[in-house]
Amino acid sequence: MEQVIKKISNRFLEEAKSSPQLLADMAAMEKYMAESYGERIFIELLQNADDAKSNRITFYSKNGHIFFANDGKPFNEQDIESICRSGASSKKRGESIGYRGIGFKSTTFLTNTIIIHSNNVGFTFSKELCAKKLQISDSNKVPTVRIPLHVEDIEYEIAEEVQKLYKEGYRTIFIFMDARLSVLEEELAAVNDGYFLFLNNIQIIQINISTIYRNFKVLRDHQRVCIQEDGYEKKEWYIVADRQNKSVQLGFKIGEQGQVIACDREEGVFHCYLPTSEFTGFPFKINCDFSTDPSRKHLTWDEKTKRGLKNAAEQLFNTTVVILQEGHESLLHIFSLLEKRQSFSKFSNYMYDNFVHLIKNEKWIPLYNGEKISAIEYKRKPRFLEPSEFRWMREHSSLKHLTPIASLQQNSSLDNFLESFANGMYEIPDWITILSEREFVVKLDQTLLGKLYGQLMKSVRSKMVLNKEVFQLETCYIKNDQSELMLWGSKGIEYAKSFISEFLNSLTDNDIKWINNTYNTSFTKELSFDNNRLNTSSNADSNIFASSLTSIFSSKKKAISISKWRAAEYQCIEFEQMQGNQAKDVSKQNLGYDVHSETKTGEKRYIEVKSISNRNAEVSLTNNEYTAAHQYGDAYYLCIIYQQDDQLLLEYIQNPLKHLKLEKRVKQWEWICDDYIGEKFVLDFNN
Repeated sequence: MEQVIKKISNRFLEEAKSSPQLLADMAAMEKYMAESYGERIFIELLQNADDAKSNRITFYSKNGHIFFANDGKPFNEQDIESICRSGASSKKRGESIGYRGIGFKSTTFLTNTIIIHSNNVGFTFSKELCAKKLQISDSNKVPTVRIPLHVEDIEYEIAEEVQKLYKEGYRTIFIFMDARLSVLEEELAAVNDGYFLFLNNIQIIQINISTIYRNFKVLRDHQRVCIQEDGYEKKEWYIVADRQNKSVQLGFKIGEQGQVIACDREEGVFHCYLPTSEFTGFPFKINCDFSTDPSRKHLTWDEKTKRGLKNAAEQLFNTTVVILQEGHESLLHIFSLLEKRQSFSKFSNYMYDNFVHLIKNEKWIPLYNGEKISAIEYKRKPRFLEPSEFRWMREHSSLKHLTPIASLQQNSSLDNFLESFANGMYEIPDWITILSEREFVVKLDQTLLGKLYGQLMKSVRSKMVLNKEVFQLETCYIKNDQSELMLWGSKGIEYAKSFISEFLNSLTDNDIKWINNTYNTSFTKELSFDNNRLNTSSNADSNIFASSLTSIFSSKKKAISISKWRAAEYQCIEFEQMQGNQAKDVSKQNLGYDVHSETKTGEKRYIEVKSISNRNAEVSLTNNEYTAAHQYGDAYYLCIIYQQDDQLLLEYIQNPLKHLKLEKRVKQWEWICDDYIGEKFVLDFNN
């Protein structure tokens, strides 16, 4: 090994003598690299150690010097060549981490003299010694890491420390002489479990420099990685990768109960084996062989990175497929993580768009009937049903055949995730079918039965009046107050109060008159059961057919007046309170919405209020509002308020990003919409 070092040294010395200007250029480049990326010194040493298949590393200071030792593969001739020649490393992308030969040059920010001891042989990189050998008076024109010089004599204290490390099982030792310790403090203080998560080999990390003392242990057990820092709780991660091709890895944090949980926002970053500063946009990590800038902090937008992002999208999609096919209940929470977008950078958007393309176009969701559907073929939950009610109905009726298997598993968040992509809805024939199932209706609670029939009748009336469609209900079952089954339209039925209360709550007076005339029923006399019904007018009732089966409010004119002179936010709050909701003004908190409202059932609504002069005026969204709308989805509403004569009109638009056509205009980066249709509410002014 000694002869190898001398051979390489002599060759590089001759090259330097023949090209002094090139040598000076190298020195300038090294200085730039050290000053620009000197805060990544530990990462460079960590990468090299992991590539050398090290299990242990130690990094400490003593007598003003810094020692870094690993127990991996000792240096050979090829390693020495690689570390000397910038960009000439033999490491291949995707196979090892520290592929750049220039990476080690950042360590020259610590010192001008570095000793490397491996295989019981030492060599040094020294700016001053090289300048002396080359007879160059200005050592600044000589790079530090270029010409290796064999070390014959080492200071006694350093030699003693080297031998101690050899005895402890370390095989390669770096000594940074008279190092600038303060340079490392900020970097070492920021080290976290993410530094070690996607490494292949390192298990024990010891750091003791200046005032920083940190010890980490890494345990890898198949797909689980547990990282324990002394004095802190352990952190566990679940790593997902293709068994044949590990070019892309996903890192999901694991909670105390062994389930996947959201990681902190600052943890949800892209890794190029080690963490970058680019957010994935989701509360989990993505590791791939991306292109990065020399600091390795930022992704570079090029074909390689785009290919990596596309591969990441495919890996994420394949992961969801496996979770559903194999029934991994502990991993089902991944779908809730996919709803929590936290960043909309071009890297995050590109990956997400590719992922969405797959879930929309591939059939990947297994149903109870043995078939598979895409996300857009999923039928969303009707808004008039609570999640528990919807789940019960799917479990106990023929709807189960068309239900995703994972939807009925414990702690599944699949349904919520699919809601924003689903084009399918449960239609009138679906409700007629299950109401014609004897066993289902027998088990069905009277309150839920009333709610289901009320919404069905509202929808049937709308279809029959507007589209002249005809629906036969003769096979549908209903129950009397003794829970005895009878067919819809049977004479002399005494209904349970819980049925009538919920049934009438869904309908207007004109709805009920129409039902009686069409089906020869006698529901009008039952109005006395519902003392809380609001007075309605035939004028307002003319607009009810615009409401779908999933309407949140009944579209009718309220007989309650509202102040003409209050700010739009407070007019919205007053109207929300009329619905029995608890609403408050949060407009000054810069949350992306003005009103936070909660219904009697606990449903949260995030309402952005827009006051316009007339119905044809444009409505715009700021970037902050756009982000909030994206985050909250169906729980986000635009409330557009405008005056018409002596009336105030409030038009609600749920999930505006989904239901509006938005155009981005360069004003102050607002999202503009000049055409909208929402659910209107007309109120009289209180003058």
